[in-house]
Amino acid sequence: MKSLEILSLNTNKLQGEIPVSFGNICTLQELHLDNNNLSGEISNFIQNSSWCNRHVFQILDLSHNKIGGNLDNLSICSSLRMLDLSNNQLKGEIPKSIGLLDELEELHLKENYFEGDVNELHLTNLSKLEKLDLSDNSLSVRFGTTWIPTFQLVYLRLASCKLCPSFPSWLHTQGYLNCLDISDTEIDDYVPDWFWNKLQSIREMNISYNSLKGITCRGIPTCLRNFTTMMEKGVVKSEGVYRGGYAIYDSNVLLMWKGQEHMYWNPENFLKSIDLSSNDLTGEIPKEVGYLLGLVSLKLSRSNLGGEIPCDIGSLILLEFLDLSRNQFSGKIPSALSKIDRLAVLDLSNNFLIGRIPWGRQLQTFDASSFEGDLDLCGEQLNKSCLGDNTTTKPQGVANYEDDNSLFYEALYMSKGLGFFTDYIILMVEVNPSAAGSSRTSSYFSKKRLFVMLGRNYSWCALFRVVLQYYSYASVPATEAI
Repeated sequence: MKSLEILSLNTNKLQGEIPVSFGNICTLQELHLDNNNLSGEISNFIQNSSWCNRHVFQILDLSHNKIGGNLDNLSICSSLRMLDLSNNQLKGEIPKSIGLLDELEELHLKENYFEGDVNELHLTNLSKLEKLDLSDNSLSVRFGTTWIPTFQLVYLRLASCKLCPSFPSWLHTQGYLNCLDISDTEIDDYVPDWFWNKLQSIREMNISYNSLKGITCRGIPTCLRNFTTMMEKGVVKSEGVYRGGYAIYDSNVLLMWKGQEHMYWNPENFLKSIDLSSNDLTGEIPKEVGYLLGLVSLKLSRSNLGGEIPCDIGSLILLEFLDLSRNQFSGKIPSALSKIDRLAVLDLSNNFLIGRIPWGRQLQTFDASSFEGDLDLCGEQLNKSCLGDNTTTKPQGVANYEDDNSLFYEALYMSKGLGFFTDYIILMVEVNPSAAGSSRTSSYFSKKRLFVMLGRNYSWCALFRVVLQYYSYASVPATEAI
């Protein structure tokens, strides 16, 4: 193994501590041990390895294991370009020496037990940094209001860290963000106008579970049209990093919805989503939301939004997740929603919506839970008839076989009645002895005439049914008759 450059043992069932010998392979550039059951303390691996490869070692991925301990001085790995220690049991503070890794492009430390502060000293020298994930730790991220980073991020996740109380002003320097998650970060402030103008490249945005007290531009701003990447309807290629033939990050995304996991899986595309839920926003959803043709997920629940749901939302034909629950929306559900064939999860519950739930192939797949709490809604999903309904509501223009049958039988009975009445009069004339005599020949022809009249009567009925069926079929639009 004197010339080994890439070692990938990820997604196995490896147990125990990380072998120190891995740090003694002088030609090793990449080490992938993610998704195993490795344990022990990371300091043992770092301190007891010779790191004769420190000038060429670029990628260390130990994510999704059970590795614990404190994160010691990593400056010995001065050539690292990607460090992923996420989803482990690391604790303590993040050392400031991490700022000495001036070649670092990606730093992923999410879902550990780190605590303490992260400030400018940790990141100032990381001028090549593109991806930063510190989410789900007990960290306080505190940057000065005048701080201007030396890097340009495309990926930033700080969920469940503390950014309070002001909105992070340093974000105005980041003009290339594809993914931004600052949810549940105790922000208690207004969102400044510049924020919406910096998001031309945004694909995934989550600022939910904060105390945003309303957004300038009166509610969700009309400058949503600045989200130019989300306006792209076609395929957006993943910008995942590939080094040595191995993908560092897959583009599958796990969405949590009402306590259930929903996997969005597409190896070639990036999920485009907006999550502004659980804030104190005001105003209405602007019609400009209809320009975001590439949007896949839209979550606006618990945000104190009102007005009517814009019909422009029907333009989002790629939408799979829509949550507008627990707001103040009023009026009718726009029929345009029925045009979104990909819609898999819908929640319009606990608003003030009224009227009939629109008919549509996709809307019929949702049960009452999607509309509960909207007391003035009616429709088949709620098993509740609307005012003026005599029968079950059916879409206009769709042929109803049962109605055709009832119409046929009405015509049948009418034709039978009229036919028998007419034939009865004729029969009385034919068999009247005073008019025709009582000869055997007259009786024979009278009986024959009777059978002919009965057959003629039922022939009319059969012919009438054929005409009815033809008319019913011809009245159905071509697309539905097929």
